[in-house]
Amino acid sequence: MRRALAIFAWLLLASMLVACATATPAPTPTRTGEGKTVQVIVIAQESLAAALKGQSAPTAASRTVLEAAPNLRPLDPGASDPVLARTFVADIAADAAASLVARLQQTPGVESAYLKPPDALS
Repeated sequence: MRRALAIFAWLLLASMLVACATATPAPTPTRTGEGKTVQVIVIAQESLAAALKGQSAPTAASRTVLEAAPNLRPLDPGASDPVLARTFVADIAADAAASLVARLQQTPGVESAYLKPPDALS
């Protein structure tokens, strides 16, 4: 019985090693011609979020945000969660991300702006 358990344990270990060795590697970061692209996350107050989605008239703040991040889009367009419904994402070149975040953090109606952490460890 002990020998059968030992053989089973070795087979289990071997199958786990094979599974790890053949696993799909983490996705590589998206790159543009100039360099790495990162994502900036923006959480807006309700009034700004409505303007950014086109659900209300544009405001000075919404124009500022869209000029700074023209490819800004809702993180989850159909979200019913009140915070997620006010969360947006923009892809931007890594070398311009810090200045964009700083600019957005100073914009009225923006509750939070930050760089999205990487999806996988490097």
